[in-house]
Amino acid sequence: MSELVSDFITRKLCQNQGCLDYGQLCQLISPICEDPDEMLLDVLTKKSRFVIIDGKEEKDTTCSLRPDSVVVAKTSLRVCQSLPGNCDNCDDLHLCRYFVCGYCRYRNKCKNCHDLDSDYNTAVLKTVGLQNLEQEELFLLLLQNDSYLLPEICMHYNRGTGQHGACRFKGDCTNLHICMDFLLGECQSDVCRRSHKFDQKAMKILSGRGISPENRCILDSIYRNRYLMSSSMKTPQEQSRLLSKDTSIMRQADRNICLFFIRNQCNYKQKCKNVHFHLPYKWQMFVNEGSTWTDLSNMEDIEKDYCNPENSTSTGPFPVDFRTMTCGSAKVRRLSTVSSFTKPADFILTTIWQWYWKNDQGQWTQYEHEANGKASSSITSKNLEVAFQDDIDSEVLLMKGGQHYALSFKGMYELSIELQTKREVRRRPCFLSALEVKKTLERETETASSCSAVCTPVRGDRESA
Repeated sequence: MSELVSDFITRKLCQNQGCLDYGQLCQLISPICEDPDEMLLDVLTKKSRFVIIDGKEEKDTTCSLRPDSVVVAKTSLRVCQSLPGNCDNCDDLHLCRYFVCGYCRYRNKCKNCHDLDSDYNTAVLKTVGLQNLEQEELFLLLLQNDSYLLPEICMHYNRGTGQHGACRFKGDCTNLHICMDFLLGECQSDVCRRSHKFDQKAMKILSGRGISPENRCILDSIYRNRYLMSSSMKTPQEQSRLLSKDTSIMRQADRNICLFFIRNQCNYKQKCKNVHFHLPYKWQMFVNEGSTWTDLSNMEDIEKDYCNPENSTSTGPFPVDFRTMTCGSAKVRRLSTVSSFTKPADFILTTIWQWYWKNDQGQWTQYEHEANGKASSSITSKNLEVAFQDDIDSEVLLMKGGQHYALSFKGMYELSIELQTKREVRRRPCFLSALEVKKTLERETETASSCSAVCTPVRGDRESA
């Protein structure tokens, strides 16, 4: 019953520009459910398909949530970014990005897929439980969840007082120069210097992305929903939750390594909010005497050991315990570049994370590992990483070996629903040596003249600002 209700809610949200008030949902579901509040609460809080933004109205004694609380449709499904024929074990939809956005100028001559009902896409949709959505509903869901499809709002433009705010790229910025408060419906200023409409420059960017006139009419709703989903993860309650196992590494690393500094392209220098380092990872130990984090001298060796899921500690004279993130009695942390799934494919040296589970023989198996020609799990490392980035305290349901499991990101284990047995889960990055980093940078430099669009960071999307 809960699955049917979940599908019903998703469809209704997508039919109403991606979100609805909780009170409206209760009214919609009441004809098919005796206790709509109880059913909704069960579905909305246990599924990874919705985000709840708490409202401000007084609670009704018969409702668990405030009537004006906003429910937003969420999905981990994405559009594949690889060129046709170059995809390797992808779990994303094989669709033309412009087709999803509403307008592909090549139409029937396009080399990318325009067939949502292909065997491959049908199987992908069934895996994530979205096979019952109409094309228009699915595309709206993708637009407000997949950052690959739409241009970003330039947050630098929304700072400062100049014509282009604090954006250094000004008229050349490839992100949208529009008032973020206006999009959110919160700008009350009569003298706001920022644009309250998509100007000619913005329309050119949107047209280049294939945004149809119909979708332009609802862009404010799409961007508002995207903002609500991203900001919902930044609450004091989540920041104060206890650290647990491998997830503690990410929480300890409160700053990322600057992707642009590695490529010698960071314009912010000492003002950059991210860490400047020549590798996409950095291991440090906390020294009580100076109350500072000090770099570990053998960090490449530690990183290599850490990337192997079989290792609980590093080798060497001063081993690091990866389970407690300590070296002896001293605290240890690992800083890194952002996850590869949070950036477009053309960003090099992002961190590629892999997910593993421990079988009964004590061996660590990657979730996308195949056995006898068939996938050993209904979900892959990529699926898990996307879901982890969306909500690091959620649970994901999967099937493996004919059994159903609930994978807990918070506890880093998978629980067999039938047998109630637990297996440990680990999240580890792919190893890159200093030499491999150097070669990657050299390859980018060599191809810069022929494919500058790929090798140049997206202007206006500086993560370090």
